[in-house]
Formats: sequence, C-alpha cells, structure tokens
Amino acid sequence: MDYQRSRAIGVIERAFFNVPMCRYKLRVSHKLDETGTPLDFDTHFKDSTIKRVTQLVDAGGIILQFQDFAAVAIWFPPGVKPPAGDSEGTPSYVDYYSKSTAIKKKNHEKLGNEYWYLNTIARDPDITYGHEGIRSSGVVGPLIRSILWQASQNNIPAVLEAISDRARDIYLHYGFEVVDTFELGQGEEIYTVYLMIHNKTAEEYEESSK
Repeated sequence: MDYQRSRAIGVIERAFFNVPMCRYKLRVSHKLDETGTPLDFDTHFKDSTIKRVTQLVDAGGIILQFQDFAAVAIWFPPGVKPPAGDSEGTPSYVDYYSKSTAIKKKNHEKLGNEYWYLNTIARDPDITYGHEGIRSSGVVGPLIRSILWQASQNNIPAVLEAISDRARDIYLHYGFEVVDTFELGQGEEIYTVYLMIHNKTAEEYEESSK
C-alpha cells in the first residue's frame, strides 16, 4: 500500500469511528472472521475502512491532503463515478449507494452529466490547535475550496452528501445548497442524508469568497 493511501486511511478511520451513521452501517452487517466468529467492532471498522478507501482510489478517486495529513478528502473528478456499495456487498453500504444513485438520477436536471463529487472528507481528531503549528479548525477548508475554485473555472458543479445536520450546515457555509434528501436506517435509528450542490460561475465564486 502506498504512503498517501495508508496515511489517508488512518485519518478517515479515526475521524469516522464515532460517527453514528458510519457505526450503524457496519454494525448491521455482522462481519465474521475466517473462522465464522463475529469480529469485534474496532477490527471490523478498521478492516472496512482499508477496503473501502482502497476501492475508492482504485476506481479513480483522488486523495487530497492538507498540512501533512491533518485532513484528507477523496474527490471524484467529472465523469468518474464511485463504486456502488463496498467490495464485499455489505447490505447497508449497498442500501446507501442505491439510494444515493437514485436521488442523483431523480435530480439529474440540476446536477447535470458531469460534476466533481466529494465522497469523503475527514479531519484527524488526534491533531488539535497548536499541534506542530497546525490549527485543526482550518484544515478542512482548503480541501473544499481548491476543488470549488477549479469547478467554477470550468462551469462544472460540485456535489456531495452530508450525513448529519452539522455537516450540512458546514457545507452551506461554503456555498453548497440542499437539493434533496434520503433516509438510511431502520426502526428508531433513522439518519437523514442531504444531497448538496455547489454550482457557481467563476465570477460568482470569486465574489462569494471575498
């Protein structure tokens, strides 16, 4: 495994370990080891993160990082689509990406045929303010703005899915708009996912960035 991918996997694993929806997606998949014994959650989560990031990068996802991997992102460039589900067909992942694909088709007129797609973005929770001169609260923005600028120069939208209300509000701050929503979960454990788009011309983006 190459250095960049290995570092990105570590950041993503730490960042999403306690995210409720991510824990739900793995918890309901009942992963077993080679002996048929259920894996403990920590091992399951780590194993799943390694396989999923590898799958995303092999499919054409681009890893971006800022300040020595204080934060990482995986963007898919226009025309390159992320794989549906995970490499093992985990039901909860298949459900997520099935609904994700359906909602994009439903809103095709707004999204268009080609767009930048932010699949994953994560800040390393182990890095705090002042750690080797890093301000952790400011490390995510460059990974978003760099692609938004590039997209606006080419009149191409940027699209993502926010998996929490907090994430939605952060992306609204960067100029994204909510297009539609879908739900994932079962029983009383239901999560709302927000399909969002950033679609500004170069002039509009420059003005909004002032």
